[in-house]
Amino acid sequence: MRVLPLPVLLLVAVFLFPRCTTQTEFTVHSDGSGNASLRIELSSILVRYYSDLATGFIPNFDPKNPRIFDLEALRARFAREKNLTLTSTRTPTPERLEATFSFENLETLFSDPKVGTALSLEKKTGEETIRIRLNRDTLKTILALAPDTQTNLYRMLLPPENKMINPGEYRKQLVWALEEYAPEEELHTALEKSRIEVRIHTPGPILRQKGGSQEGPSTVRFSLPLLALLTTPMEYELTYKR
Repeated sequence: MRVLPLPVLLLVAVFLFPRCTTQTEFTVHSDGSGNASLRIELSSILVRYYSDLATGFIPNFDPKNPRIFDLEALRARFAREKNLTLTSTRTPTPERLEATFSFENLETLFSDPKVGTALSLEKKTGEETIRIRLNRDTLKTILALAPDTQTNLYRMLLPPENKMINPGEYRKQLVWALEEYAPEEELHTALEKSRIEVRIHTPGPILRQKGGSQEGPSTVRFSLPLLALLTTPMEYELTYKR
């Protein structure tokens, strides 16, 4: 097994969760409450790589019977969250996770210190704006929501501070690290297609949006390219009428 330098390992870890089949639905109700659904299906390439990697970092990990998604740890982690409730979760197959969440107040959820600057809500007369900011700092915030059994592994995979990563170098090193798991052409295709698809349903008509595609009067789809997550800061924005 080839082990990547730390900057590249993080992207591999991120790929272990979302791939091109990831679907996230986020619905905001008129009273400020809402719910979200999440479906993640992992590539078999990355399941095998993760199994090799996790064997050395996660206690009691069994590569012959991999538990990629630890449901008990996930439930325990979200039981500590005051503003976000895990309402259901299951793994129909080892490489797939399906979960639903609910929250009572969007403003309270986004003002939680653990959310940091990854998500923010701005209110003006007659409208509200949701902003999503993706960069190295906000990625740390997202990884902090991982179960305790996996947090140490993800922290080790974070890139060095104050060092930029070139997208081309990222791709080359990923292909180099994973070449024993799949042909080079297949790896390039998987890296190119891997994205997180997020749909947000708003309680009022959409007035404007940045970085997404509108799919109706109150729905916007954002497609987040994973290869660029750690190389290029990205910001998405959605404003709707209240």
